[in-house]
Amino acid sequence: MSIATLVKSMLENAVHIGHKREYWSPKMRDYIYGIQNGIHVFDLYKTAEKLDEVKAILEDLSSKGKSILFVGTKVQSKDLVEAIATSTGHFYVNTKWVPGLITNFTIIKKRITYYNELESDLRNGMLDGLTKKEKSVKMKELEKLEAAYKGVKEMKRAPDVLIAVDGHYEDLSLTEASVQGITTISLLGSTGDIDK
Repeated sequence: MSIATLVKSMLENAVHIGHKREYWSPKMRDYIYGIQNGIHVFDLYKTAEKLDEVKAILEDLSSKGKSILFVGTKVQSKDLVEAIATSTGHFYVNTKWVPGLITNFTIIKKRITYYNELESDLRNGMLDGLTKKEKSVKMKELEKLEAAYKGVKEMKRAPDVLIAVDGHYEDLSLTEASVQGITTISLLGSTGDIDK
């Protein structure tokens, strides 16, 4: 896709619209084209250049077999994050970030293992031998675990790369990845911190 086509597509999808002029980060100054009706407008050509850079980085990492964790818990991005991650064979978090998912992965991995065992017990009919109340408790527990770990249930170790759909909103995931020295990529609005 050419830069002109990409810019046209972004314009049609209102990617150029930022936040109100009073809510912004000076670190994003270089990417803001101007202000219209009190709202920041992004320079889509600079955005397209950055997207090209990220595409090259991701192609390189993917060719080396690196694992990627997509994070997008906002309502607008949940389904898209799941679709992209599953179609590319990577992991995702699209409901709520579980604190410690990266920084405390050895402990979280035990919960993921338990979730997989519970899911397996349900498939194999092992829960059918329980009383109605016991089965109800297990099903509620399974539901909670699925919401938290569905997208990472096959993750055996911390990811090599974390991609956050909204770097400002997904701040905790980026902080954890940074603490662990994991490469991070995020989409930012005009309130974003480009140095995180």
